[in-house]
Amino acid sequence: MRIRRVGAVLFGVALTASACTGADEGAEPSTAVDTATVAGATDDSGADVPQTTGHRTIAPNGESETAGAPSSESPAKPVALPVSAEQLMNAWIPPVCGHDAGQLVDGVLPVADQLSGFAKIAGVDPWDGSPPDPAIVIGDVTGDGVDDGMIDIYCSAGGVPWPSVLVFYTNGGEYLGAAPRSEVVENPGRGPADELTIQDGRVNFSWYAPGPNDGACCPTRFMKAQMVYDGGEFVVTNVQLDPSRDRAPEFYQAK
Repeated sequence: MRIRRVGAVLFGVALTASACTGADEGAEPSTAVDTATVAGATDDSGADVPQTTGHRTIAPNGESETAGAPSSESPAKPVALPVSAEQLMNAWIPPVCGHDAGQLVDGVLPVADQLSGFAKIAGVDPWDGSPPDPAIVIGDVTGDGVDDGMIDIYCSAGGVPWPSVLVFYTNGGEYLGAAPRSEVVENPGRGPADELTIQDGRVNFSWYAPGPNDGACCPTRFMKAQMVYDGGEFVVTNVQLDPSRDRAPEFYQAK
């Protein structure tokens, strides 16, 4: 994907559509610290991105698209289709955490060897037995007034969980792009994002990152950032700390 430098933020970003590929199996990915954008409709991983019908058009009644006579009327503008949560539970995802690209089944990527880890939508099967609450957010990010969608993919390569991957869809479930948190922010923390929203065309996401005295298992530092879709590219900005939301170390002792 194309990389473009933008204005200063607290931390930098480098987005790719091939999440976690190229890393040693079981090892944590590095955290890039550069400010950049990603073109949403390409995929450098070499994975086969399934094609969709894209747009539907409305032809004038009784007229053939192959009619020889020129028409003074402008062609109908393509109409994007909204994205639904049901579609995203069974969406195609790019490579993540060393796993090949593939189709989710009820929010989970089928993996032949369970020892090689997992990939699934965060919250689809909570470890504590609480009701499923898949990390799916619906809202307009492309600015066309039609709902797009975002999912947070939680994954591992057989060891500890890696930082999650935000994956975006448009036009009836068509893949738009992916942002591995290990590459978009410094100190991303392991596991899924904490909060995800789409508001006024902006994607807001937050996470807990390890502080200077924290173990990797027990991050206490609350961080947040925004992402906007700008003319075919995602731009990550406003990465910042929020000490008012930090966790006390005792939070993990109660688990």
